[in-house]
Amino acid sequence: MGSAQTEVLVPVRELTAWIDSNLLLDLKTAPFDRADASLVAEPGSCHECTKRTGANSLLFPETLHDACLDGICWKSKVASHLSASVERNPQLLQISSNWGSHHSGVLGRGQYVEIVKKASRNGNSKLSPERTKCPHMTPAIVVEGGNFGRIVDVCADPACETHHTESRKAREAQERMRTENRKQEERRKQGIVTRTRILDAILEKIATPLGRVDLELIGREFLNRVPQEYRTVLAQRHSPAAAKGKSSKQPIEIGSALKNLDEAGYCRLLIEMSLLDATYNAYSRDGANRLDAVAKRYRVNIQKITESVAAEFAARRKKRDERQRARAKDKRFHTGDVASARRPTGPWPAVRG
Repeated sequence: MGSAQTEVLVPVRELTAWIDSNLLLDLKTAPFDRADASLVAEPGSCHECTKRTGANSLLFPETLHDACLDGICWKSKVASHLSASVERNPQLLQISSNWGSHHSGVLGRGQYVEIVKKASRNGNSKLSPERTKCPHMTPAIVVEGGNFGRIVDVCADPACETHHTESRKAREAQERMRTENRKQEERRKQGIVTRTRILDAILEKIATPLGRVDLELIGREFLNRVPQEYRTVLAQRHSPAAAKGKSSKQPIEIGSALKNLDEAGYCRLLIEMSLLDATYNAYSRDGANRLDAVAKRYRVNIQKITESVAAEFAARRKKRDERQRARAKDKRFHTGDVASARRPTGPWPAVRG
């Protein structure tokens, strides 16, 4: 079975608007000449056509205006009117009533200002720009969007002081912004190139092996880039007293603990900072492998250290278990279960008669 159909009630006002725009096309608003019989040969002129409300007053007595009932014929006449207008006047501007970018010589709504007929000023001494004529005013035909086929007067000259002042100011502001952005980008690139040249010059003057001052410079630059959690680790490793009582979110100053390092100390610090993530990040996929690779390079006995740590943790577990058993025994003793606390674990001795 097919899906059930749903009935939708349309308000009378919307239905009337749809009928007026699709079925009852007001001939007074037609962009073409209603008396021109050459637009579409078969129906001839609109005055002689029977497919209009004015030709049957008995069927449409309530119609206040003469309307076309043939939408296909209406569109054909609009298209014919459009072609004939462009053919008669190749200089006729082609415009769209829609906003956005357009191509093929069609001007979008933001590229022109339509000049409408003057209305009463209602006491105003100045007319709005769209009601003011200018030397650049020219006829144009709407080839897209609403009012399709209608010929209107427009101003499409961006230099016009009357109709394009605001748009020109907006374009000039955008151009100034683009110019300023280009200047800032150029200054940024120039600064990077300058600092790159300075860096190259510094590298040319560095002698090896590095001295303590050079190693301290590298160490402090690396330290400034270490995340706060690892700065805390460094503080605990190099200055336990300074890190004591500090929370993980509090910044810890460890510079004082590093100022007395010699060349060897700074070299060890650089390696240490390079391996902090591999050492303390338990979620790293390759941290252990990276640390092991460095350990093998320095011929560190990884197996011996692993076994030593395992033995330490086993000893800790043993002591913890002994303390827990002692606390449990002491608890039973103080709660009155003396018999169970002193009772031997083996069978009771036999009683002789």
